[in-house]
Amino acid sequence: MKKEILIAAAIGIFLGFAVTGIFWFKKEGKLSLNLSLSPKSEEDSAPTEEPSPTPTQQNEEKEEKISLEILEPENESVTNESGLTIKGKTVPEATLIIVWEDGEDILIADKNGLFETEIELTGGENLIEISAFDDSGHNTSDILTVTYSTAKF
Repeated sequence: MKKEILIAAAIGIFLGFAVTGIFWFKKEGKLSLNLSLSPKSEEDSAPTEEPSPTPTQQNEEKEEKISLEILEPENESVTNESGLTIKGKTVPEATLIIVWEDGEDILIADKNGLFETEIELTGGENLIEISAFDDSGHNTSDILTVTYSTAKF
C-alpha cells in the first residue's frame, strides 16, 4: 500500500513540475507549438524581427498580476473533516494549479472566473498553494494554511 502511495506521489510531483515548466516556458516565450499540417512557404519560414521591449516594458509585464480571491476556506482555519472544499474567484477561464502535501489538482475557472475543488487533508497543519495563470502568461499565487484535527471541539 505504501509503495503505491509513493509511486502516485512521485507521478504527481513529476506532473506538477511538468505543467509548471510548460507555463514558465510559454510565459518566457521559449515554447511555441506549431501544430499546422500545411507545408510552409518560403515567406512563412523567413524570420521576422520584432522590436524587443524596453526594460521598463519588461518590468511592467512581470509585475502585472491577475486577481485571485479564495472564498472558502478561511486562511488559518481549523477543521475536523478530512475533506476540504476550496472555492474561489479569478479571471474567467484561468488555469488553476492547487498543490498540497498529498496531491495536486489542475482545473480551469468557469466563464465567470469561479472555481471549486475538493481535496483530502492530512492530520495536522496543511499548506495549500493555489496558483492562477491567464492566457497572457500573467499569474498569481496564494498559500492557505488549514489545520485538520481529529480532536473533538
